[in-house]
Amino acid sequence: MRRDSQETGLVVVRKMRPSAFETVAARMLARNGVEIIWQLHLRAAASYGRGNWLSAFALVGIADIAERLWRNAK
Repeated sequence: MRRDSQETGLVVVRKMRPSAFETVAARMLARNGVEIIWQLHLRAAASYGRGNWLSAFALVGIADIAERLWRNAK
């Protein structure tokens, strides 16, 4: 996050803490490797098929974050 101060001309850079989803995705990726991204999508599809759309939404979110972390690490 970057914020420019009009009055002083200083630039303030703040590092944001990772979200809970980012922490979970990073741990799963480190433990299981890149295949966890596909597994998370499969589990999300199964959850959605059982009518648990909120769980499916969370799993897809974790998978997307894991993929972003994996791509940035390359």
